[in-house]
Amino acid sequence: MAWSVSIGEGHPRKRAALAVVTLAAGVFGFAFLGMWGLLISLAAVFVSTAEYWLPIRFRLDEAGAESKIGLSTNLLRWGDLKRLIHTADGVRLSPLPSPSRLDEFRGVYLRFAGNREEVLAKIAELSERYGNSVDREADAG
Repeated sequence: MAWSVSIGEGHPRKRAALAVVTLAAGVFGFAFLGMWGLLISLAAVFVSTAEYWLPIRFRLDEAGAESKIGLSTNLLRWGDLKRLIHTADGVRLSPLPSPSRLDEFRGVYLRFAGNREEVLAKIAELSERYGNSVDREADAG
């Protein structure tokens, strides 16, 4: 199962504000460090806000759950899945057995694109098929 979500398309004002901030960072970088400062500043802001500029691609298959933005890929194998953390927009697949401050930095966050039930059903099917009986209602965000 594969799908994609473009966050920026749904938030044109945020995308415009990010463009202004990105350009401002480039100007400051150029003012203090020249051309290298400009390039580094633009790249740093772009990479940190890539989810607003690029589509996020999701895949659920035998290998695990995958989220990809540009060149950045997060993969969680089914055997490592311990908890599901439900939110309004998606579900985080966590390798941590109990709630932790690290939840935001570990695992894979899958955003829904009007396919909540299909995604949750596929997670249940694949996690059980590959030997994981995670509690699917463990956490609510």
